[in-house]
Amino acid sequence: MRSSKRLGILSLAAVVGLGTFAPVAGASALPVQEGAQPVEIKISSTENIVEKQQLIDKLKELFPGTFDFLSADDFQMGSGFRYGGEDEDVVRYALDFDKEMGNGKYVYGNALFVGEDLHIEQFNYQPADLSDALFPGKITKEEAEEIALELLGRYPDGSSYQLSDDQFFYYGNQTLTEPIRYHFTFNRLHNGVPVADQSLQVTVLANGVVTDFYKIENGSEDHSYDAADAVIDEENVVEKIKENIHLQLHYQIRYDEPNSKKVELVYSPFPLVTGVHALSGDWKTAAAFSEEVPTLGEFTMLTDEPLESAGNEITLEAARRFAEELLAIDSDEVKLRIESVERRDNSYSGREVISVNYMYEYRNGGYGTNLELDAQTGEIVNYYNIKRDVLNEIGQEPNLGRTLSEEEALTKAVDYLEEYAPSYLHHYAYPVKENGYSYNNEFNFVFPRIENGLEVVGNQLFVTVSPDGELINLAAEFEEIDQWPNAAEAISEEEAIERFNEALQVSLSYVRDYREDQDQHYHLLYVPAFSDKGYAYLDALTGQWATGEDRVLPEVSHPWAEEELNHLLQAGILTVDDPENFNADEKITKGKALEVTMKSLTYIYPPFPGENDRAQSFDNIGPDHPLFQVVEQAVNYGVLDTDEREFALDEPLTREELAVWYIKALGLEAAGKHDEIYQLGFADTNLVTEEYRGYVALANALDLLTASQNQFRPKEETTYAQLAVSSFRLAREAAEQNQRFY
Repeated sequence: MRSSKRLGILSLAAVVGLGTFAPVAGASALPVQEGAQPVEIKISSTENIVEKQQLIDKLKELFPGTFDFLSADDFQMGSGFRYGGEDEDVVRYALDFDKEMGNGKYVYGNALFVGEDLHIEQFNYQPADLSDALFPGKITKEEAEEIALELLGRYPDGSSYQLSDDQFFYYGNQTLTEPIRYHFTFNRLHNGVPVADQSLQVTVLANGVVTDFYKIENGSEDHSYDAADAVIDEENVVEKIKENIHLQLHYQIRYDEPNSKKVELVYSPFPLVTGVHALSGDWKTAAAFSEEVPTLGEFTMLTDEPLESAGNEITLEAARRFAEELLAIDSDEVKLRIESVERRDNSYSGREVISVNYMYEYRNGGYGTNLELDAQTGEIVNYYNIKRDVLNEIGQEPNLGRTLSEEEALTKAVDYLEEYAPSYLHHYAYPVKENGYSYNNEFNFVFPRIENGLEVVGNQLFVTVSPDGELINLAAEFEEIDQWPNAAEAISEEEAIERFNEALQVSLSYVRDYREDQDQHYHLLYVPAFSDKGYAYLDALTGQWATGEDRVLPEVSHPWAEEELNHLLQAGILTVDDPENFNADEKITKGKALEVTMKSLTYIYPPFPGENDRAQSFDNIGPDHPLFQVVEQAVNYGVLDTDEREFALDEPLTREELAVWYIKALGLEAAGKHDEIYQLGFADTNLVTEEYRGYVALANALDLLTASQNQFRPKEETTYAQLAVSSFRLAREAAEQNQRFY
């Protein structure tokens, strides 16, 4: 246990009692898997012959010794259930557990067991104490990998999985109050070849505890696989690709974050090819095989001239009436309820939309989502039809009627666009790529945007039509873009082909064909790639390679803060423009220091639609400023006050000012502001600003900022290295106090 330093008149415990923070106790809701989930079909109790103890035994078998502290009463078993589709005959059982460990701390978790052998398909665990998994942690990534491999060795068929090189990237920043997590993906092998859609994911904390296990296996024992004993030589495939390679010059819109996009001019190879069949040498497209290499044809525009808009700017009441008509459902057992109609900015395009939130209510529950309309024209921006899901829920199987041909379905899709989103159709062409996947026999169409004769990847129109012609989905988020890269400045196609041929590599993979008549078979393909980092493309203006994930993790050196600095860089908390020439002993500005401090404690995300409309706290930090979110979070958490009209982001930060930030961040301002109750024993006490005395005393007592040779050095300007080390101390203190920053 850490000993407390003397504060003078009051003890540390007493002044902490003056603080405003309150530890959060109790378990939160268990995490759920993102994305659309299959509908669960519960089985009758007479079918359920599995007992809770069987599941407990299976859990302890996979994680020996980990859960011996739990009794049978700490576990709860749910009823067995089935998913629909190809897994309709497979029964799954859920097992939840939780236990109070004292001092307001809990452990909780869950596991999902599948099939007759009750193999664990999913597992999630939240230990009560995560302190030893905080930086620097007890184990390295290599040691965590060994733990994951040992787990795999206990898993049925675990020997058929191989560690993948795929990297796990966080969106935004990690925090220092959360444990270090090591993520590993293992690909399933068949005949020694990776299967594209079958893998295991394991997460190990830096204290050696496995907290997550997830098996992805979109298949069943009935699936067939190509033989692997007559594979074409890799050299022959590489030569075949080089001889037939052709490129598409096109625009590409990259959305690095909401409200931030970048238009690039790029070369991409084989726009219609997904691989080469390893047995026949045929080219694989989304929906078929071809002896001849498939190429894009000419684009045919939906219309050469702008169509008349659906209307002018609409009112909220008009939007409600339109929604009621569009969303009407043919069932006396279901009631449509419009819950809200509001104006807001669209997520990526920035256009103002009217969002209609609605719910279909029925006896045992309800389904709901939202409809987006362009506020200026009344046209549909985003719509997904959930009527069939609702009817299925209440046992009313929808009558699909006749089945359309793909040509007829395409005609219906164009009709829907002309009716509901006509304003921008002169920017779009008919689909040129095959429809490779269909859910419930639906027809999915992607209409490419064309500008200056080039396709714009990243701003397509999406339309889904049901087998009997009903509109299922329409997404028409048109981007207003004023300037396009000049195609005349691109490197020649010949030069680009040289770059592609130099970078070309192929790998074998089993790939499932999701067409209805082929969805039980995995084809053995040679899949071309041009980078070890996965998806890559060639910048047509510079001739340089770029990847879908450009994040390069820099490393810096320092005699005593190197480990802390590099962890901050890898966590996205600290950014430096020139790692090679970075000097960690340089003074850090208040703006940069505040960014590091807040990202150490909480997640800083780019603003979402409407957030930039809120009032700013400082005149010089508006919504367009890169530190706007950081500064507003700091104000929200009480780290910054708004007594001044401007935030001096370019000024250096003194140690006593940093002490004030830290104590406020911990919720102890009520204790820190009582400067009269503290007696400082530093040799340079007289240099401490009087109103900062309490904050300095607390920061020193909590080991956040400490004195050296009895000198606190309150006016000394903070360096990058000093901030890095103290940031970890702050984060650990916040974690020990069970502080939560949301």
